[in-house]
Amino acid sequence: MKVLLINSVCGIGSTGRICTDLAQKFEVEGHEVKIAYGRKAAVPEQFQKYAICIGMDFDCRMNAIQTRL
Repeated sequence: MKVLLINSVCGIGSTGRICTDLAQKFEVEGHEVKIAYGRKAAVPEQFQKYAICIGMDFDCRMNAIQTRL
């Protein structure tokens, strides 16, 4: 089965670590796993194989400005 986890970060912070822990568990069970993330490009090297960046800092800032208008 293909699994896509979506989170704001990958491999850092509490939710980022939860995603990578889940990804490793799914991979051990034979699933294909990717983590789509939108913030902080600093993904630890051991989790690069899961990471797919779907946003940039500029996008994040623009979204924050738009929510305040």
